[in-house]
Amino acid sequence: MLWMIVLHKKYHSNDPDVHKCTLCHYTVREPRLLDEHYKFRHDPNRPKHHVCYMCGKPFHTSVQLEKHLISMC
Repeated sequence: MLWMIVLHKKYHSNDPDVHKCTLCHYTVREPRLLDEHYKFRHDPNRPKHHVCYMCGKPFHTSVQLEKHLISMC
């Protein structure tokens, strides 16, 4: 259990092995995963198929739409 805490702290430190997203708080150890994160979360050309029935705002994922709907109530 202690090793999990140490690893968790390392992820949130200024460790040079940690790659940080410049657009949000996401951090990861492998550059490949950071590239995937950019494509999945921040690519402006990625289609948004989940549309809010209340305001028409589109989202990439159903989870994002669900969070939006919860915040509207």
